[in-house]
Amino acid sequence: MASPDHNSSQQPISDTSQVWEREARRILKSMMARQECSAKQLSRLLQGEGLEIEPKALSNRINRGAFAFAFFLQVARALGVGSVDVRRVVPRKSSAGSH
Repeated sequence: MASPDHNSSQQPISDTSQVWEREARRILKSMMARQECSAKQLSRLLQGEGLEIEPKALSNRINRGAFAFAFFLQVARALGVGSVDVRRVVPRKSSAGSH
């Protein structure tokens, strides 16, 4: 007996990754905007976190949205961000019993 396809109503993995990368990029850019921090300024701040990165390379990394969580933490700390609310980041698919 074949097992049911539990992924039939979900997006393909590559599409899902793109959604999360877009959200990561949006969150990081909004943190920068709230602090009125440019890539050049952030580059300087990140030096204090032990990360040497040129402003152009920093912009490219942020715009890709596919960065490590460690990088996200370094940016958040450099910007003085104390917390990030992820409850409404990506809308969840409605299904019975999910939270």
